[in-house]
Amino acid sequence: MEPQDNRFAGPGWLERSQQRVEEYVEELIERGELKRKDSRGFIKRIMDQARGEREELRGIVREILTDALSAAGVATRSELDEIEDRLEQLESKISRLKAAGTAPAKKKTAKKPAVKKTAAKKTAAKRKAAAGKKAK
Repeated sequence: MEPQDNRFAGPGWLERSQQRVEEYVEELIERGELKRKDSRGFIKRIMDQARGEREELRGIVREILTDALSAAGVATRSELDEIEDRLEQLESKISRLKAAGTAPAKKKTAKKPAVKKTAAKKTAAKRKAAAGKKAK
């Protein structure tokens, strides 16, 4: 009998304890399907296969969850760690600036030059002068 036998293939098999495997092997020995001298190696192969399948299943689930969370726009642990590190750096910089008595420079916006209304007044004044000259 080999561990690849379909009795060992189901997902429920992965959750069985070594004690249950050993009980099953005892049944196989009693029925004459397995020799006692081969039982230790058989149990080891079964448990190794179960551990390998469990790890493979965990990897598949982890990949599916990672893809789903990424598609939903959820930040990963490493992305959150990077943000936390950057925040700590900025807080430290602000503390040093406050301790030095200087605050971060405020960004100044360029003022737009004021529109001169004198040009409009001069034009009106020139019109009056020109009208006065025509009248003379």
